[in-house]
Amino acid sequence: MTDVEVVERVSDKTWEPAVFNLGQALRRMGRYGEAAACFARCCSLDPGSHAGYSALGLARHLDGDLDGAIDSYHEALSRKPEDPFTSEMLQRALAEVVTYPPAMEGLLGGVGGAVPGGVRAGGIGSSILGPAATGRVGDDVEMTF
Repeated sequence: MTDVEVVERVSDKTWEPAVFNLGQALRRMGRYGEAAACFARCCSLDPGSHAGYSALGLARHLDGDLDGAIDSYHEALSRKPEDPFTSEMLQRALAEVVTYPPAMEGLLGGVGGAVPGGVRAGGIGSSILGPAATGRVGDDVEMTF
């Protein structure tokens, strides 16, 4: 049985911190899909917690699922609107989905990387986030990515 299969069977809320920590470990190993499954389970175990949604957003974001990331960031901010980490990551995700029309390409010059049909903002991998960057996810939850 895989880690994710075990996590999917968890139904007791007391296991939420362990599932969250497993998700963090999987995310740090670059296993974003599995991390997202853990964080999604955290959200179902504790739907009122913003940290699970914020972490789910980050895992989806890193996995390239921008729409899912944006949805998760919005869910997190609906629970804790003043969270600076989630607000920043939402802004980055929204910037990544913005595609400018080809007519703007000449005006924008070196902004972002060229993509078919326009210019797109740089992805999260090209951002200032390095492997040792740290962001606050919750009141007492620190997330290193």
